[in-house]
Amino acid sequence: MKKKILILSTILLVILAGLIVGPKVDFGNDNPISKFVNAITIGPDTAEAAGVADYTCDGTDDNVQFQTAMNALPAGGGKLTVLAGTYSFSATVTRAIANVSIDGMGISSSFTYNGVNPIFTAGGNNWTFSNLKTDAGGINVGATTGWLMENVTFGTTVYGLRTSASENIVDNGRDLGDATTPIVAKVYASNAPLKPAATDATNLIWVCDDTDDGAQIIAAKAVATEVQLSEGTFNIDTAIEPTAGVTIQGVGWGTILKATGTNNSVISCAGGTSYVGVGVKDLQVDGNKSQGGRTSGSGLVFSGCTKGLFSNLKIVNCYNIGMEFNGEAGHPNGSSTVQNVHIESCTDYGLKLGDNTYGVNVIDYTAYNNGINLYGYYADEMSLTNLNVMQSVTAEIELLYCNRVQICNAYSSDAHKDAVIISRSNNISLTNVMVDDANADDGTSDAFSVLGITASHSTHISLVNCKINTSSHTPRYGLLVSGDAGSIEYLTVSNCDFMDATTPVYTNAATTISGANWSNNVGYVDPSEIRTVASSILGLMGTGATPGLFPCITASGTSFSDYGKASNHLTVSPTIASWATAPTFLGKLVLRNFDGSNDYFTRADDSDFYVNDTGGAGPATWFFIGNIPSGSTERVIFSVWDEKTGAEKREWRLVVDASNKLRIDICDETNNLISTRTTDAAVGVGALHVYSINFAGTNKATEGTLVTMYEDGLVVASTAHDEAGSAGMSDTGAAFYVGAYTATSGTLTANYNGSLAWFGMAKKSFNSYEHWQLYQYLIGLYK
Repeated sequence: MKKKILILSTILLVILAGLIVGPKVDFGNDNPISKFVNAITIGPDTAEAAGVADYTCDGTDDNVQFQTAMNALPAGGGKLTVLAGTYSFSATVTRAIANVSIDGMGISSSFTYNGVNPIFTAGGNNWTFSNLKTDAGGINVGATTGWLMENVTFGTTVYGLRTSASENIVDNGRDLGDATTPIVAKVYASNAPLKPAATDATNLIWVCDDTDDGAQIIAAKAVATEVQLSEGTFNIDTAIEPTAGVTIQGVGWGTILKATGTNNSVISCAGGTSYVGVGVKDLQVDGNKSQGGRTSGSGLVFSGCTKGLFSNLKIVNCYNIGMEFNGEAGHPNGSSTVQNVHIESCTDYGLKLGDNTYGVNVIDYTAYNNGINLYGYYADEMSLTNLNVMQSVTAEIELLYCNRVQICNAYSSDAHKDAVIISRSNNISLTNVMVDDANADDGTSDAFSVLGITASHSTHISLVNCKINTSSHTPRYGLLVSGDAGSIEYLTVSNCDFMDATTPVYTNAATTISGANWSNNVGYVDPSEIRTVASSILGLMGTGATPGLFPCITASGTSFSDYGKASNHLTVSPTIASWATAPTFLGKLVLRNFDGSNDYFTRADDSDFYVNDTGGAGPATWFFIGNIPSGSTERVIFSVWDEKTGAEKREWRLVVDASNKLRIDICDETNNLISTRTTDAAVGVGALHVYSINFAGTNKATEGTLVTMYEDGLVVASTAHDEAGSAGMSDTGAAFYVGAYTATSGTLTANYNGSLAWFGMAKKSFNSYEHWQLYQYLIGLYK
């Protein structure tokens, strides 16, 4: 392209001639050098160049025109204004003078050289570069002072403001804090595709030779605030210690820092020191755990780092931890961002947020095949967003002794054991978390776990919009809540779906939850009759009901009979006194004490109480709220069971045995065969609990096996005994009793000696989650 060159001698000449030199340049008379400085405009002779150029370039060896223009400036300095265009250099432009300003039109003023050597080198103090873009070679300011770069781009790195001495050095919008030597150094791997012939420390260029390449990186960061690494592999024999305010940046995952020393990490803080504004970006870390003789070593280890930025990283094959934040007293980790980081195949942890770590922001994190993909330990005030964690060995996500942590938008797939564990932690929020195919290995692991102990509770734990899916592996429990009495407090579970687990929700027998809130979870009992029945125990059915008596739900699940209504009431014999002291319980309950000798309810035989499973299809569910006292004799909760000699009419009975175990007896009266199921341990005594007993009724020959027993909505271990040859229950016509059954003598026996609040029966089978939801209704957590 043919270009023309016009040199204007002085600003005065420009003014007198009435010419416009590029964008208007005005040096006021109050500028002591304005009388002696030339302002020169350079640009291509094309439509993209707005304005008239003093020098024009043809796209080949444009450095010649720029050097000529630079040499035309007086010794006191001057300004080169660069119009929009792309300029191709074959050599660096410089001049040994001070007070030079090179100003472009933004990224449209673009320079290319060889991606290695600088486009310009400052030849003196007080050089200014603004509104332009270069290739990765950038601009070299060496050891000069007073220089400034504003709105410049080197390769893909954008700098808003860089100065030789500033309290606000901004790198891609990140405040690095104080910095006195914001200089870019370049380090080339021995196998870099394009590199200088040798190290040139004067121009901040280092070339590695595969022998402890970390030494060259350390030398570079000692004199620069940004160390730019080339593509290729850097062998790191000794861990590189970060430097405050210094960023180590590659060109993508093709820049590889590989641990090659004896059990060394790649980048690691020394400890006992604070590091402000550390950055590691755009590179890969290889922990090289398969190296012969290696018994330890991590990828990146940070202690005392604040205001750090760690982005676009891939970390693989670390013997211990991929990336660790582990502060110490007086030197915490805090207020740092981890973004777009992928970690895989690290033995202990992928990302560990450890002691004295706070305010870490994790965004767009993926992890694969680590011991624990993301582990928080005594870490506080963290936001973990957009997580994709897969095939962990022990757990996908575990928080232990953590506080104020928010996990949002997380996906877990194919965890070998547990997926998400929250243990002894406070103020933890999980929102939009999906667990897919957890429990791949042992059959005893869970999707979500909330754990506590007496000495260290888990409190204010929230699970919202959490779900599990199963296609090849099924977790034991969708949600496990486990701890000592009172060790789980203020648990909220809302809009969740754990139905694909073997047991959707399980709480161990010792656990009591203070302040639980369950709402709108998939799989809860939702038929209108369940809500109505539940409302009766809360005293919400009005004057026509006597809350706390016996409702029976039909097999269709669409209607119920409430035997507590005045029009169809049970007989009370004798009058039962109220409790001396009302227990602590949610909802309004009418409690009735049974004296253990002659208190009972009764009603004549009715089909509502009959479970017909002679054809192998007679499901039923029994449920009650009660305070069972400890005792040494057998006591009946309710029964359709008459043992009168010669006129036996036995169907079923629910018993608390002499060991305080709960037992259901199911009788084939025709063949005089009784099947049973008994809890393995004593049920809770001395306090109100909700009990439900589920009979699937799908096989008349294994009636005991088809029973599942629940306490407070959760399965309790129990053992079945089936008598061979059973043909199933028959309708004997025996009366229904609460608190006793008819003995061989024809008199009532096994009188109950505790209290009951509400008790009922459904002619249908509930799944485990429905039992949990029914429990929630009964204690008043669902309205």
